Amino acid sequence: MTSSGATRLTRTSRNVSKRGSPTLSPGLSAELAALPTAKSGSLRRFAEYLAESRDDRQENIAGIVERLKSMERGELRLWDALAIAQSVATLKATPQDQRYFTYLPSLQYSWKPYERSIWDELSRRTSKFYNELHVDEVSDPVSFMHFLRLHKRLDKRFMSAMAAWARVAVYRPTSRTSRRPTARELALIVDYC
Repeated sequence: MTSSGATRLTRTSRNVSKRGSPTLSPGLSAELAALPTAKSGSLRRFAEYLAESRDDRQENIAGIVERLKSMERGELRLWDALAIAQSVATLKATPQDQRYFTYLPSLQYSWKPYERSIWDELSRRTSKFYNELHVDEVSDPVSFMHFLRLHKRLDKRFMSAMAAWARVAVYRPTSRTSRRPTARELALIVDYC
């Protein structure tokens, strides 16, 4: 066998799938073969090549991912690996998906229905407070009372539970786990009742 015949044989055998590994196009396999010794600039060029080629064959994507997994020895810099991964992600996206991504920032989102349902749930739960034990479950009852007052959500039932909590909590010793109202906070609770 001549040397040109051997070269032809090795060139064709590169694209033959070995043990179920995906087949790569000749240009892509040559680029991937040069990756471990590549410098930062050539890696960027390879990422640009991937992004511009728009080659979305599943075999090429699987081959790129397999090759990147085999180069775990740290030859690639982090940013270059991220650029290549981003290029692979753009290869996977269809043109229709890319169109959706361009229009996504211009969409208007309304949080009003969600905010309204959260306020309804909070009002429903605070309306069930009827003694000091319920208020004692709140981490900072006085701040919670200020929050409800700020948003005009204070109701009489919560305030009566708050007064009952203050009456019991005044006699508790101050500790890290239990909250004791100060004289100023007691005056505020009396004013709000």
